[in-house]
Amino acid sequence: MRSKRGDAKMMNSEIVQIVLAVAIVFLVVVLLYNLIYPDYDKRSETAENYLDSFKKQMSLVDLSGSGELSFLVVGDDEYYLVYFGDKASVKNGDNTFVSGEVEKNTMCVCYFEDKSICEECVNLNYPAYFGLAPANKVREGDVRTFVLNLREDWKVFRKSIGDVNYYLFKVTDE
Repeated sequence: MRSKRGDAKMMNSEIVQIVLAVAIVFLVVVLLYNLIYPDYDKRSETAENYLDSFKKQMSLVDLSGSGELSFLVVGDDEYYLVYFGDKASVKNGDNTFVSGEVEKNTMCVCYFEDKSICEECVNLNYPAYFGLAPANKVREGDVRTFVLNLREDWKVFRKSIGDVNYYLFKVTDE
């Protein structure tokens, strides 16, 4: 015959086993949820990688005076390199890009979800221009904005007029 004390010990160990089993099941469910629905934003991570690549390419432009920007864009998502200068937003056709950063010479990698997402930004060493930058329009404080589609290739030059340095972006000739 068992004593009452023995039965109580058995119940305590069973309770501990049940609590441990429930905790393990809960942990497995949380891990599976994070595996199936991760907190990973593909577009944001891709934009961050494009910005890192852009920074590396621009450091080479600073060293050599010129360079080419070329990005491998896979899939249907569109990414843009947007020069805000010191403006908070840039309108390009039907698209409006809004930067979270408003500093001097701001360049961002942007994409669209329901609206433009421009969270990956860098402040360039010098103002930037697209196409031709006539000598009489390149001066300190002269800011223009432009939008480049990352599916296209671009040339970048570091130029100067007098003591004013600037970057000039041009379409790469095929």
